[in-house]
Amino acid sequence: MKYLVVVLFAISLVNCAKKEEPKPQPVEAQKPAPKLEEWAEMEIFHNVMAETFHPMEDGEMKPILTRAQEMADKAKAWQQSTPPARYAPVKDSVNFYLAKLVAESQALADMVAKKAKEEDIKKSLTALHDRYHTVSDFCYSIDKELKKKLREEAKHQ
Repeated sequence: MKYLVVVLFAISLVNCAKKEEPKPQPVEAQKPAPKLEEWAEMEIFHNVMAETFHPMEDGEMKPILTRAQEMADKAKAWQQSTPPARYAPVKDSVNFYLAKLVAESQALADMVAKKAKEEDIKKSLTALHDRYHTVSDFCYSIDKELKKKLREEAKHQ
């Protein structure tokens, strides 16, 4: 009987040694975030902002001096545009921030037209840049949460 137990034990060891290690199962790649409709007017305003603010940071004032009214007009066009439907639940907040952005953009354009001091223009443009980020970051936070929710829903399908 002892011999039989030893033989069975040896056979089981041999079988275990022959077994291949389990292959790792492929990890399901994270699905890319769903593409959300862009708010074109926000991107258009952002382009003008970037093309005037960043040169100003480097000491170049010409872009803001020549494009301040254009930026005010783009802000107004953004305010008057129809936002993507996903912002409907926060429409009042978005409109509140956009109204401030429009007023501050026009105030900056008026300062430039009246040939205000360079330092005052810089302060105004910097504040407007911060205001833009208040609006855009608010919208992007909504987008981030929506994308997360959509990814979760896709996993359960």
